[in-house]
Amino acid sequence: MIVTIVEEKYIPAVFEQVRELLQKPIDRGLGEYTIDQIRDLVISGRQQLWVGLDPDTDKFVVAAVTQINPRVSGQKHLEIILTGAVPHTLKSWFDPSVDALEEFGRLNGANHLIFYGRRGWRKLYEKRGYREYYVAMSKELKND
Repeated sequence: MIVTIVEEKYIPAVFEQVRELLQKPIDRGLGEYTIDQIRDLVISGRQQLWVGLDPDTDKFVVAAVTQINPRVSGQKHLEIILTGAVPHTLKSWFDPSVDALEEFGRLNGANHLIFYGRRGWRKLYEKRGYREYYVAMSKELKND
């Protein structure tokens, strides 16, 4: 598995190839982003686009979006905003992806790598030394 950040000049073309992969976690979310907002943030350089390429098929099997967030405390957090993948490919890309993101975070002065996702991800990240540090709960509020 080849995992890499997408260089600026390739972002528009690569983004279109992984748009469908990224749309899945957006659809499961609470409306935090639209796919076009993510594209614009990546193109602007405020977020980073990552891809995992299967060298046997020459196809992208995973796409992720990260963002470096400076904190008031002076720390920096590298946050994984979205991850979308081809079903049943997790074992091929998970460890190489996290390795690449951790290295990117260190090179960019990040103190923490933070992942936002569904509970099923927890066991995978815990095996790599991550811990759950808070729980977010949501209820849709409707005007009756």
